[in-house]
Amino acid sequence: MPNIDIACLDCSKPGKSNQKGVFCDSCRRWVHAKCAKLSENDFHALGISNDSWFCALCLQTIFPFNRIVDDKEFIVGVTSSDQSVFNSQPHLCYDKLPVFNSFQFNETRYLLNNENFDPDVNYFNDLKLSDSVYCVASDISSISVNMSENVSKYNFSVLNANCRDISRCFNDVTNMVADLDFNLTALALSETWTTLDTEELYHIDGYTSVFKSRDSDKSGGGVGLYINDSVLHTVRSDLCPQDNCAETLFVELPHDNVIIGCVYRPPGNDVNLFTAYLDLLLTKINHKHKTAFITKR
Repeated sequence: MPNIDIACLDCSKPGKSNQKGVFCDSCRRWVHAKCAKLSENDFHALGISNDSWFCALCLQTIFPFNRIVDDKEFIVGVTSSDQSVFNSQPHLCYDKLPVFNSFQFNETRYLLNNENFDPDVNYFNDLKLSDSVYCVASDISSISVNMSENVSKYNFSVLNANCRDISRCFNDVTNMVADLDFNLTALALSETWTTLDTEELYHIDGYTSVFKSRDSDKSGGGVGLYINDSVLHTVRSDLCPQDNCAETLFVELPHDNVIIGCVYRPPGNDVNLFTAYLDLLLTKINHKHKTAFITKR
């Protein structure tokens, strides 16, 4: 146990370097192994395991009935604190209590396509999510009429495209933007494959471009944002990670209290690190009470 001035959660005595201790993954507090009633074998097994360990207080919070081993005690606990209730109501028996029936699912289906596991279906709030429209460049003109109505109503629009080398499809991108019946607020591009030397080559009239390219010794990747010249914006470099879990670019529209971001996770990068980054990112934006529009590839 580290020699620190943090008291054991159970006995309140400070931990010493010659004492064995365990760390609760929930409350983030130390507990003497002896106070936690861990045997020598259990302590060493926990030390080489990746499993989480929770102290008694946290277990009581997470599993309020974890100490109950008797059926009668459980029935009294969920009906009344008075033992006489059980004696006076013999019909209250364990067999007649509601039994949790786990949902059934077809094991031949992919897990992520199962509605029982889909967070977009099983959420517990009234959040209304806007429908996203995915299309190729040739489809834009056919839906531009409906898009124009929404843009006129909200005066805001963001379009995302995956380039896989902007030099190859830059003409298609500029033609697509020119053919729209409205002015985009922002155009987000992923996999631009730009370098610091080529970023200035790709200018679209009426828009200010911001790129984040890979280092010169790395090819591919890269993200970019085109912001309408009529919109005041500032680059938010503080929202971009310092590691290599993702390639990101963020700008803030101060007049609208809006943040627009383009996020690209290169194939093969650690998904857990990327998820942790997104969690920290969204928490940071939420604490500032900003509205965020994040495109992800």
